[in-house]
Amino acid sequence: MNRKMEKTSSNLSRILEINKKINSYYDLRDILENILLSARELFNASGGSILLIDNDKNFLSFKVVHGDGKDKLEGLKIPVDKGIAGYIFSTQNPVISNDTANDPRFFSQIDKITGLKTQKIIGVPLVKDGVSIGVIEIVNKVDNSDFTEDELELLRIFAEQAVIAINNAIMLKKIKDRARELEYLYNISNSTISSIQNTQEVFQSIIKTVSEITKAKKISIMTFDEKERILKVVSSVGLEEEIMDSLWVSIDDLKSPAVVSYKEGKHILMENVDIDPIFGPNKSSRYKANSFMIFPIRTHNDIVGVLNITEIPDGLGKVEKEDIELLQLIANQIGYVYESIRTYQREIEKKALDRELEVMRKIQMEMLPSNFDFGTKLDVYFYVEPYKVIGGDFYDVFYVSDGKLCFFLGDVSGKGLHASIFMAAVKSTLKALSFEFKEPKRVLEASNSIVFQYSETSMFSTLFFGLIDIEKMTLKFSNAGHGQQLLIRNGDVIPLYNKGLPLCIYDNVTYEQSEIPILKGDLIVVYSDGITESVNSNEDMFGENRIIDIVSKNYHLSSYGISQILLTTLKNFKVENPNYDDDISLGIIKIL
Repeated sequence: MNRKMEKTSSNLSRILEINKKINSYYDLRDILENILLSARELFNASGGSILLIDNDKNFLSFKVVHGDGKDKLEGLKIPVDKGIAGYIFSTQNPVISNDTANDPRFFSQIDKITGLKTQKIIGVPLVKDGVSIGVIEIVNKVDNSDFTEDELELLRIFAEQAVIAINNAIMLKKIKDRARELEYLYNISNSTISSIQNTQEVFQSIIKTVSEITKAKKISIMTFDEKERILKVVSSVGLEEEIMDSLWVSIDDLKSPAVVSYKEGKHILMENVDIDPIFGPNKSSRYKANSFMIFPIRTHNDIVGVLNITEIPDGLGKVEKEDIELLQLIANQIGYVYESIRTYQREIEKKALDRELEVMRKIQMEMLPSNFDFGTKLDVYFYVEPYKVIGGDFYDVFYVSDGKLCFFLGDVSGKGLHASIFMAAVKSTLKALSFEFKEPKRVLEASNSIVFQYSETSMFSTLFFGLIDIEKMTLKFSNAGHGQQLLIRNGDVIPLYNKGLPLCIYDNVTYEQSEIPILKGDLIVVYSDGITESVNSNEDMFGENRIIDIVSKNYHLSSYGISQILLTTLKNFKVENPNYDDDISLGIIKIL
């Protein structure tokens, strides 16, 4: 009995030491390697494997293999209902099989692939929160002895610790991938602002980013030439410059994957174009590898081209799902860049140099939504009037999912061109992150971190951010130094206020978030200090009370009607005063 207790204590001590070692690694591959190595050492086994569930949930993939046959097995996928591994995964039952030749669960195809003979297997499921994520198997002891029930219990304890390490690594990777994604998207946005007049410079910057993600040797951007009805390469890396003008394809060529991606608006992945039933074979000798990725380039309303990626090291096997999603985001960003550049160039061509600020004003105002049709349950109207030709007030209203409407209204410090550019960066960052986080507090915190990190000016932005859940009839909101806003209900005023610094004052700022119920007939009123701080000839300020009085008296009107009365009253009240004049912005949302 004492000898058994000593052995158990020794094994548990070894597991604790192994666990410390495993948790000292952060890369998932390193963790899996060390888990398997430690398990083999624990049982004096000649081999083993760790299988994890694939993205489509139908296959187990050999992520790490030790022993003979490693090169043939790693990366191989088996159905989740095949073999002892499939049985362990599906039932979450551990297995000892000391005679696999007579075990009907054994998947003999694996031995045929490797040319080896598996005689004994011990395996346990890897389970996180009650859900199977994989299997760890140990095969064939070095001394050919049988696996025991005590060893099965040890492996199960070992697996529980391994799952924690795997989960930590996966979570860390997701965080790093998301941070990397945001960094890539911000860098692209930043390069667009700084190089809007130089199409090639912007596109080359984007292609460089794509190359960093995929390691591909050849990347090209093709845009649609409406006059010639062709997709033509406008920027590339890895293609000879002297043949650039000849690199085009007719928009009617449905054997071209670029054309299909453009017309159908979906990405295309081809491991080997030579054997692809639709597009193969590769007719061009300029490509040394046959793997292709093609992504449609979208603007707000149209598809304007495609992003082609080829000659990817190791093919598509190591391109992860998250990378595919990021590449599509980047392709969409190319569309926004392309649209911005075309708009800017057309305006510059039409206007004389002395009208440049007027052109920028138009671009700025076009960035603000003017269609406020958000269904039958909300009546929405927002308005901005810059004090100078271009200003720093901004807003946006959009659905982030069914029944959830985000809106924000803000003001950037300063006036003129610099304020307009900074405003565009803040607005685009806020909107992009809204779809990711769907919580005012988290959107402000992430946006502040990104804008602060990459901003090279001393500018900052105040704003009010709200999210209406139409199904739950709630309003969540956070405030970045924008002052009190209003909810008016049957003449009563409910202040919308919580504390928060403006964006881009400090890094790593924490914001408050409040949630209140909303009722039919409620009016949410958001505005900038350009309204409340407008003055009359006696230097009396327009103030908040006038807003409340006007809205309360006209609550029966539409949001547009209330806005027009308020703005007309303001226009008749105020006089020009350089000490107080500012951009004017107003938003009213009526719950129907």
